[in-house]
Amino acid sequence: MWCKINERFSSTKLLQEALKVGVSFIPGEGFYSTSENKQELRLCFSQHNQETIIEGICRLEKSVGRLSKFKLSNPKRNVKPII
Repeated sequence: MWCKINERFSSTKLLQEALKVGVSFIPGEGFYSTSENKQELRLCFSQHNQETIIEGICRLEKSVGRLSKFKLSNPKRNVKPII
């Protein structure tokens, strides 16, 4: 799944923060020949069960929150991912 960060930090910076909480993804800039897509990222989750995906989303949201100037809402644990 492709995602775009609506913040002023790069997906590479987010990856550095996300790795601290055990979440990894592929920064989008690795898929382009130019560096224009620094705020895109690719999430791959086909090998994980629903509970792991939800936990990963919560951890990723916390990582975004640490880098963001805006406070994010609390993740909803009862939301089921769309796969």
